[in-house]
Amino acid sequence: MRILKIAVCSLIAISEGNMMNFIQDRLNNVSHVGKDKRADDYLIVDNGISGKAKRTSSPVFIQNHWSEVVTFPRPDLSTLTADNTAAVNCPNMMPNLVNWSNSSIWPYGSIPNADGTSIALPNNLNILITNSSLYQGVYGYITIPSNTTLVFDDASITLNTMGVTVYGKLLIGSETCRYRSNININLYGNITAQPFPPDPFVKGIYATGGTLEMHAQVYAPTWTRLATTALPGTTTIYIQDAVNWIPNQEIMITTTVLKDSLESHQNEVRTILSLQLASQYGSSVTAITLNSPLQFLHYAGTEYQAEVVLLSRNIVVQGNMTNSEITALNNANYTCLGDIGSGSSLRPCGAPTGFGGHIYISDNGIGKLTGIELLHMGQTNVMGRYPFHVHMLGNYGVHSYLKYSSIRSSFFRCVSIHGTNNFTLSNNVGYDITGHCYYLEDGVEEYNTLEYNFAGFIHFLGNITDPTMFYTQTLNTVYYDPINLIVPSDVSASGFYITNPHNIFVGNAASGGWSGFAFPALYSAAGLSHATIINPSTRPTLIFDGNSAHSTGYWWQNAGAFYLGGFYQEFDPATGLPSYNPGRMVSNGFNTCISNPNSTTCISDAWMRFTNTKAFLANRGIMHWGNRQELIRYEAHDCGKAANMFGQVWVNQMLAICRTQNVLPLYNSCPTGKTQWWNCASRDLSYWNGYTGFEWYDVGQTHILTNTTFRNCTTNWNGCIPQTGMNGIQYCMGTAWNFLTHSDQFVPEQMQATGNINYQLCDPTKLWRFGQTAHISVSGRMQNWKDTDGTASMQASPQKIGSAWANKWWLLDPNECYQTSTEMNMWVCKSTTSSGQNITSGSLILEVSRLDQATVGNTQCGNGNFISCPTIAYATHILRNDNLTASGLAVEVNSKITGPIDPRLGGGWYIRYLKGAPTNITISNIQLEPNVTHILALPYPAGTQFNIVYNAASWCRPWTRLIVCQTNFTQTFSYQDFISMGSSYGAVYFFDTNINVLYLSVVQQLDNQLGTNGAFDRYQDLSTKRFTRDGITLPIVTWSSFIQIQATCPGLPGVLYCPLTDNFDIVRTAVPSSTYSMSPANSTTTGSQIAIGTSASESIHSDPSRITSLALACFVALSVIII
Repeated sequence: MRILKIAVCSLIAISEGNMMNFIQDRLNNVSHVGKDKRADDYLIVDNGISGKAKRTSSPVFIQNHWSEVVTFPRPDLSTLTADNTAAVNCPNMMPNLVNWSNSSIWPYGSIPNADGTSIALPNNLNILITNSSLYQGVYGYITIPSNTTLVFDDASITLNTMGVTVYGKLLIGSETCRYRSNININLYGNITAQPFPPDPFVKGIYATGGTLEMHAQVYAPTWTRLATTALPGTTTIYIQDAVNWIPNQEIMITTTVLKDSLESHQNEVRTILSLQLASQYGSSVTAITLNSPLQFLHYAGTEYQAEVVLLSRNIVVQGNMTNSEITALNNANYTCLGDIGSGSSLRPCGAPTGFGGHIYISDNGIGKLTGIELLHMGQTNVMGRYPFHVHMLGNYGVHSYLKYSSIRSSFFRCVSIHGTNNFTLSNNVGYDITGHCYYLEDGVEEYNTLEYNFAGFIHFLGNITDPTMFYTQTLNTVYYDPINLIVPSDVSASGFYITNPHNIFVGNAASGGWSGFAFPALYSAAGLSHATIINPSTRPTLIFDGNSAHSTGYWWQNAGAFYLGGFYQEFDPATGLPSYNPGRMVSNGFNTCISNPNSTTCISDAWMRFTNTKAFLANRGIMHWGNRQELIRYEAHDCGKAANMFGQVWVNQMLAICRTQNVLPLYNSCPTGKTQWWNCASRDLSYWNGYTGFEWYDVGQTHILTNTTFRNCTTNWNGCIPQTGMNGIQYCMGTAWNFLTHSDQFVPEQMQATGNINYQLCDPTKLWRFGQTAHISVSGRMQNWKDTDGTASMQASPQKIGSAWANKWWLLDPNECYQTSTEMNMWVCKSTTSSGQNITSGSLILEVSRLDQATVGNTQCGNGNFISCPTIAYATHILRNDNLTASGLAVEVNSKITGPIDPRLGGGWYIRYLKGAPTNITISNIQLEPNVTHILALPYPAGTQFNIVYNAASWCRPWTRLIVCQTNFTQTFSYQDFISMGSSYGAVYFFDTNINVLYLSVVQQLDNQLGTNGAFDRYQDLSTKRFTRDGITLPIVTWSSFIQIQATCPGLPGVLYCPLTDNFDIVRTAVPSSTYSMSPANSTTTGSQIAIGTSASESIHSDPSRITSLALACFVALSVIII
């Protein structure tokens, strides 16, 4: 592609109105590129030619599964023709075969009738079934002894049976002899034939210690993607691959809208009439003529394309439909539930249920299937009865596989990998599936390979999440029900259900379901493996590369196309039964690490690593309620949020297109004739209110984002349903970033850093937003951001970004800072001074009353409920001489303070409490950048005495004198000595008797020790604890070491606060001055310190609404395809 770089980056001091006109001009100048193209002017995009584009007069055509950032691996089909035509070791040509119809091999010379009578095959024979061997009718249960082989001829054969048990061998083709003929095995049986506990041979093929091999012609690739958008009414579609599919086979074109449910879906099944290469659109593009026109639009733009799935195979194993007892839509328990008045769907219609066939491999049996169609298989809520099930094979799973096969209209799953390792699941498709499709069962399954598989149109069992909980993080726990829900997690059935990530997932795709790829937290093994010592939720991914998911994550706002959350217990403490909670239940989950074999003890940290991942059309592209993840080369398009992630997270090379050119149906499942938004359920409405590229959380996170692009993230987008703000103005939400700002309980430290951020077709006055603006919260005041190169804030140098809700707390040098637009609510300041000094950030908690702190989150300082959160102190910078109350940071009962540390302003913070000077302060949760000495200054009455101690965590054990667990702070008697010793030793304080201020040197220490060799170590190595990616480092929080200050007021022992009688708003550490002092040397003056002057402070606009006149009228480089 030829790329036009439009760069208009300059700092322009213009009026707010002119700035908006300037921005709109920039938007107008580029918006037509790629959006207002003529209908006959499109692109061919080809991954094989490095993204170069060439002009054509036909619609957009995508080749070779091209994607802008993601590289999708594709199966190697170079030997397909040779493998399909090979005829080596064909079982129907093996020696000593005897025909089934040979009466001499049967007892009494009587060939078995197809009358439901069970049959035990003779011993020590190789028996051949030809197209004339079998009677019409249904055979009973067939047993193949361990020394007998049953072989099918490569001929048109139909076997009707109630089940087959394989102790010996059942061979239909071989790995080097794929059969070409149409062969059908129809499995018969009513649900009443299945006893409890269920027998594995009932309506199944049961290889217990035996070998089952079925090898048909391979039609490949088994699924592909549209090359260009397929419009309603068309009978010709174009796909990206050359295929060997044939006429009269059935295919399915996936939905490209958000909702995918029985009562509202746009998946379409059609029959192929003809195929031909469309080489004018690319060497591999194929045109397919369909038997009837499409009803819906199936999108295929440069952002993403609908999958096209081949359903038909020439060897079919199926549950006979006359007695598979479908109970789906006519059963009162499976009705579609709607809200009162509109009938729109609050829950999906009930899943199709039935008693289909199954294939079961156990007891070191071998199952090798290639190119098989499994139709109407699976037995709803019958444990272990799935279309294909490898059961407790352990490492013997290496001998089995399922490849190039189709599972369709299954009543219970696609494939279960149960207690089995090293199994291969490759190039299969699953469509119209009840329950999880590809299912890792107990959490012990590892080193399996799942590659190039597709799962789509997934149906839940039981009642999905209570609709009233759509916006919540926590959901109701679901329990085992022996009749309706034997596996509680099927209430949130997904395409891929991954109880243990330590497997290989390459090139898979999912459409529909609760999520595409679900990673539930299991803290111990489940099911038959429950005695195995393992914590599956801590296991890292082995390989997770090139996977995609879409039209999913719809039924709950926090559900993701890739969902790492939910909590499964084999033995629920309340009931002793299996339970599952699909919501945020991961207090101990996803603490990803490396552990010793047969142990749950972590020996080193590890990361869930996803590479080349794409999500689209989902409430969340990825939702990760975990601890450590790396997301490398990721695309998220048309999502409510591209990514919402927890813990230590690195996102690198992300492309988030907030809204694409795919025109979605506006009211996805609102009833016909009632298209007003108020008639739509919240699930249907939420997606149309707004979106976010990435969400910054409010506490306890470490997030680094690098080399990331946000495109088309504006508040002016097609289909938006405006919300009405508190001022009565309607608006659409749409920003690249979102801050969680609802909480007074959960408050951020320094948690987020970015590098090389790009915005394309984004409004620079609305790049981010505060998620909640009705209440000036503690979390809102502490929000901050380390913009390591200035690109996130559209500046030319590194910036420190902090909340404008905190008065001037985050405003440092007014000449090097500006305030963003009102919607963005942040100060943006250079993070390096003109003299080259670094401005860092710090965070800590100052607890003065344990009783008050215990009320946080209970009766005071709530989590979004806006209960009282009283101010107990104010903080400012040591050398800032502004009015403390008017310009300082209000410190609430939740007394966590996060803020900048500027060496020009004294290198620390001045804090004064409303009730006086506390006699007991605990300083904890310290977070500082490497080798930073942070100064705290607190006013006290003259004559106050201090005892200050640094304590390691309670688990620090000084078994010898080598480990330091506690140290007393050393008092200095001049400010110069305080600064000098603070830098070299660290644990020092100085009480300045000229101004009666306690100066305390705060350095960050390890939790488990304060030093070794009997000495306090100010420079302990915390590097292994910090989080560093791509040259960016975020400091850790030490949660358990703490500093204790005990102050004794003169003549007032035992009081909680020493009285202070001077003017509260005068900052004692600053002397009024008419100049703004920049000299770091001033910070070494004993006693009263030189301060910033008022004149510069007053030069800042006092009206925040006018600060936008200083905003950056800058539009970042736009990568625009030139047509």
